Amino acid sequence: MKFPIKFPFKLPMKLQISELKAPTTTHEMTDSTADPMPHSHTEEEINTDFPLHCLPSAAGEMAREIGRVTTAQNEALAAASVIALVSASIGAGLAVNTGGERTTRGNLYLLAIAESGTGKGEAYKLAALPFEQMETEAHDQFNQHTKPGLLADLTVAELRCKKLSAKAAGEMDVSLRAIQLLEYRHAETERAQIQKRIDAAPRWKVADVTKEALAVVMAGQTGEAVASLSSEARGILSIVKGRYGKEGGDEDLYCAAYSGDSISVDRVGREQVNLRNPCLSILWMVQPDAARHALHTEGFVDSGFLPRFLVFDPQAEPQERDEQPAPIPFAVKNAWAQLIRTLVDTYRMNGHAPQTISLSPAATQRLIAYEKENVRRRRKAGDLHDLAPFVARWTENAWRLALVLHAAEFSDKAHETQLEDHTAAHAIEIMRWFCARQLDLLTASRREKQGNRLLALLAVLAAAESEMTLRVLKRSYSFEPDEVERLCNIFPDRLTIEKTQGSIGRPSMVVKAL
Repeated sequence: MKFPIKFPFKLPMKLQISELKAPTTTHEMTDSTADPMPHSHTEEEINTDFPLHCLPSAAGEMAREIGRVTTAQNEALAAASVIALVSASIGAGLAVNTGGERTTRGNLYLLAIAESGTGKGEAYKLAALPFEQMETEAHDQFNQHTKPGLLADLTVAELRCKKLSAKAAGEMDVSLRAIQLLEYRHAETERAQIQKRIDAAPRWKVADVTKEALAVVMAGQTGEAVASLSSEARGILSIVKGRYGKEGGDEDLYCAAYSGDSISVDRVGREQVNLRNPCLSILWMVQPDAARHALHTEGFVDSGFLPRFLVFDPQAEPQERDEQPAPIPFAVKNAWAQLIRTLVDTYRMNGHAPQTISLSPAATQRLIAYEKENVRRRRKAGDLHDLAPFVARWTENAWRLALVLHAAEFSDKAHETQLEDHTAAHAIEIMRWFCARQLDLLTASRREKQGNRLLALLAVLAAAESEMTLRVLKRSYSFEPDEVERLCNIFPDRLTIEKTQGSIGRPSMVVKAL
């Protein structure tokens, strides 16, 4: 346990973290000084069942059917798979204006937590089937009709480069050598361009890849868009953490590919890869122990990597059946496949020239109101200030969800159709469900941090005969007044704040240990 200062005494045993009592709901942890929250919905009031009614048309029907036929019969796991595949199918080809010069694409990061044998692989496969079939078709087309010619061109280009290089090296006349070197450079440029076209073979999805390999794949795809999809993502998390890296993990590329920020990736012995506007969609499914490890990896949080994810535990468990379920109706599978194919053809394959959709005034106002709510909650006086890196992404992910739902509803007409209020409302409802699941997962580590800060504060107060002013706590011990007030609200049986009036001067706010 680390404290901001050292003390020459031990804390009483009754102050051990394991015995500290903290509230279990966000309402109980709300600072009395925070702005009042809207009464429509809060994370704690969201039902544990996924709001499947928010998924439109073919996407909603497919999610229901996947939830019906898979081992766990878990609609949340099915819905997440469907949402992720719509996001992947859009790629970089569709965006929404979120105010001013800002635009946001529909690429989402989802991390589902489920035990082996609960059907997470089944749910993923059923949702991903049309996407993977299209990728296979595009790859076969490239290998059969495009790649052979490129390989022939590359062989000729390499021989020409070798010949020109030898000729320039043997030329004694300086002026003639300069001419031959120029011709050699042109040939080398041509060779490099052919190699890039070979490297740009259709590869829409990846799984266990290093940052360097991912950058190469993304550079060759339309709109630099790739999906990272895996129903067993333990190895991916290990790679991101830095299994193969000598200088830390791969979080920087994943953060840049979420936001579309330019990034350069160095490769040992090979040329640097420069990504201008990368676009990555993620669906990772992991077992609980791997998820716990990720949630407790400080680098994942501090880098902003994990806060970008919609992390959730769908509470998936194998379910008993009295009889085998009927197959998914052909009409449902066909409608889902048609939606994915249309989105891929219309948007993903045109990611170099993305379309931007507009919002109705009502939809805009609804999303702005949700943003204001989240801003209040992550301020210093807010009830979720200690989770600010996560809360900071809630609104952005709501915009992305709205875009995905809009595309799922209107398919290839999405860019021609205004995003309406009902879509924004559904996106926020889904987002609140994810936020509630995220808060559930963060509760343990959150309580531990709050307990550590309480123990540190109690130790400071014990050294000062159980009381100290807020001003001194801030000036000498780095305890901000907002944090102290929040700890008093969370642990009212341990701390209190009182106003005291001295013989002269202004009254002081004094913190006392109980």
